[in-house]
Amino acid sequence: MEKIRAIAIYLPQFHRVPENDEWWGEGFTEWVAVKKAKPLFNGHNQPRIPLNDNWYNLMDKKTMEWQSQLAQKYGIGGFAFYHYWFENGRRILEKPAENLLKWKDIDMPFCFSWANESWIRTWSNVKGGNAWAGIYEGKENSKKDDGILLKQSYGRERAWKEHFDYLLPFFVDKRYIKIDGKPVFLIYKPGSVPCLNQMIRYWNRMAINNGLPGVYMIGVNYTKSPYSALDATMEQEPGMYFSKAYTMPEVWHWLGSTKGVEYEKLWEDVFSRNHRAGEKVFLGGVVDYDSTPRHAGRGDLLLGVTPEKFKENFRLLVEKSIEMNNELVFINAWNEWGEGMYLEPDKKNGFQYLEAVKEVMGKYGAR
Repeated sequence: MEKIRAIAIYLPQFHRVPENDEWWGEGFTEWVAVKKAKPLFNGHNQPRIPLNDNWYNLMDKKTMEWQSQLAQKYGIGGFAFYHYWFENGRRILEKPAENLLKWKDIDMPFCFSWANESWIRTWSNVKGGNAWAGIYEGKENSKKDDGILLKQSYGRERAWKEHFDYLLPFFVDKRYIKIDGKPVFLIYKPGSVPCLNQMIRYWNRMAINNGLPGVYMIGVNYTKSPYSALDATMEQEPGMYFSKAYTMPEVWHWLGSTKGVEYEKLWEDVFSRNHRAGEKVFLGGVVDYDSTPRHAGRGDLLLGVTPEKFKENFRLLVEKSIEMNNELVFINAWNEWGEGMYLEPDKKNGFQYLEAVKEVMGKYGAR
């Protein structure tokens, strides 16, 4: 096996789009929530401020050049861009990846993680949707509409073909991350796709027809059955641990109007999991987590996070991944500033999280 690569989850939300202007207010990007965040208890690390006040715009080529150079310097082997594809091929936040496809001179290995969930208002009756920025909703109520901003659906062969055709230029790009020649494609909620196996098999046929050996499909936070067409699964934190912790009220600490769980408890859970023999499971770690910038007192967070704790646990995660013969290890996230998950440098910790990745990957392998 080649040396293991660290893949950081990448949020393409740092640029203006008409939909965000309409839903959350003119000029809304992720930075709006980050800048307006307030500490909710003594010692709460808010607001998070980028080093040198680097409130960047992903439409600026220099921004992505900077990110690429930073990733190379600090041992990040690539990014998993969140990909949004809704009913009838509706897309949003697609421009950073499309620009990268055009900017061939930027050495930024990448793949996609399809965030396949409807975007909703917090008061919507839709279960399992993404209520992106609850504190910016204003006074809208469910009597006006159903609260669905963008509806997720999957269709049949015609819809699958349209989606695959859009992805194909990315898949064949030499920078696109592949395993055994197959472009890696993550599905955030595979259990929500009723036609999952049929769609995967259809895409594999289309990939072969276009000169690829198939598509390497990874289901996120999902237990794969023996009959699944997925190639592998990936454990993405903190979601994997939170799904368990939400049933355990004793692990939560109330802090003012919000609540949190201990960072070390999450990592203990990660390392305590057993996997079935022969099952391909990629492991994922988390830098930090704090969703209060988007949801205020309804947000959750991790407690006791430090760069030192991240480095030690990430080292153990990489070691376990190597034992499992995994080609990739995932980090949540590169730039999820609105939820406190970022490797990019900030005013409090500077480059310490990136230095941690560099030290660990320098020992065990980088891109």
